[in-house]
Amino acid sequence: VLTPHTMDNTSKIQVIELSLGLCKQLIEVLRKQCEKFQHINKQEEPPLRSLDHGLHGESLSLPPNEPAPFPYMIRAGNNYYHGYRFDQEVCDEAVHATEALKNIFGNGNNNGGAYFRQVLGYSVGNMDFKTTDDRELGRQMKESLLSAALKVYGEENNPKARKLSRMFSMYANLIFPGQTVNLHLDVPEFVGIDRSKCPSWLLVAADCSGLFAPYSVRNVTAVCYPVSANGGALAVYRSDKTGSVYPVTGGTAVLMNADSCFHHSQQARRAGDKNIPTEQVPVPQFPDRCLLEVEETNSGYWWIVRDRETKEVVSSIEEKDLRISVSCKFHIFHDEAEVLKYESSEKKLTAENIIDVLVKDLETKDKLPKECDPRTMPLYKLAPILVREYILPLAPKSENIQAVWDEHFRKLG
Repeated sequence: VLTPHTMDNTSKIQVIELSLGLCKQLIEVLRKQCEKFQHINKQEEPPLRSLDHGLHGESLSLPPNEPAPFPYMIRAGNNYYHGYRFDQEVCDEAVHATEALKNIFGNGNNNGGAYFRQVLGYSVGNMDFKTTDDRELGRQMKESLLSAALKVYGEENNPKARKLSRMFSMYANLIFPGQTVNLHLDVPEFVGIDRSKCPSWLLVAADCSGLFAPYSVRNVTAVCYPVSANGGALAVYRSDKTGSVYPVTGGTAVLMNADSCFHHSQQARRAGDKNIPTEQVPVPQFPDRCLLEVEETNSGYWWIVRDRETKEVVSSIEEKDLRISVSCKFHIFHDEAEVLKYESSEKKLTAENIIDVLVKDLETKDKLPKECDPRTMPLYKLAPILVREYILPLAPKSENIQAVWDEHFRKLG
């Protein structure tokens, strides 16, 4: 383990080294399964992202030429839904508020955060976790990361936590020069409910409200870098809105409570670009539905992006110019009682429960529009209010973001 950084009163960030063999294996798996990468925010990624969860007023039906009533909505057939993580888009507005910030993060648009993701493994409840490639890769990742994951919550000396804690998600992000990871919190989990049963933005709002602590599950996210990249550094912000920046260094992993700490990345840049950005990188424009291929040449590996419909090549880039990461998520259980609580069929939370509790809380605080009946207010109208009242106040402001990155660039010299 390298240096732990205090994050808040209950958890710490850990930075560890990964073996060269494991990093090589990760890259080989991603090349082999390159066609499984999905263009995020442009198409569904079950079970991680779906638009429809069967909730009252979740969507709005409008004629084809009728514009959406709110920003960041997605049309699916005749219906408009709020984007999978439209809360990210709202929080990310602060990241592009000045010219100095735009030089680091770009102008800010939906395509800037529309990189590529591949789900390598996911489990719900007490299901066994296994990767799509083979069970061995998941076992190796857990073995390499678990000790540091336990340290995030100070559980490294608890043999029960070591035995009971489990990895439940693993996915890869592939980011092209000009793209970023938007400012956001990761999607939390609660007893009885996860993102397959509830909109991701609603789970984040629930967690930020602090009203569902008895149902919460402690999670750790490990962001692993099998290879180094220029740009694309990761910033993590503490509850006091100060933060730290972690470069994309091959053979390292950053572990944190990503459900509670806002984080994002600067624009990814080509290998030969300057370390300290003085101008923004153009954002690549890809079709909504893409197909990725990998080609080995005498000069190295190249990643090719095709239009999935026409098969036309729209981009070709050397692997060394990409920002590649693999994220692994862990449930951290203190003892058997926490496991039983998580797996119990009783006292499970539902999306409807969350909405009811949040609406009553907003009523008490007089935060709902006077003309709306909270008992019949459709979710698509309620959603922007939930993000504004519960998530946005906890996000770092433009001045906080600038200060953190100024300090990072000062250290780079």
